[in-house]
Amino acid sequence: MIKVTDYVPNDDGIHLCSCKGVVISDCNISGGDDCIALSGITNWEKPCEDVVITNCVLRSCSKAIVIGYIYSVVRNCLIMILICMRERRKGFLSMEMVRPGSYQNCTV
Repeated sequence: MIKVTDYVPNDDGIHLCSCKGVVISDCNISGGDDCIALSGITNWEKPCEDVVITNCVLRSCSKAIVIGYIYSVVRNCLIMILICMRERRKGFLSMEMVRPGSYQNCTV
């Protein structure tokens, strides 16, 4: 069987960049990289915040959920009731940086 991840090794299912007030629910996401990523990569000054992720099936060759990257500020996240993955190396990853990025009030 041929899978999408065989051809697109660095694709995110959903990548929220500096977003506010997002609900991701009842999804079936397959990705070659992260299924869902939360960061501020398109605008370091603007946080990614007030995000709810629930009731999803996540399948990835890499990570199901990633929070943060370099200078990103991610806050007020609720992540719950997930069915994670068959072809994965990591389930959940928070990018703890020595640089001034941060995540606050995130519940998994």
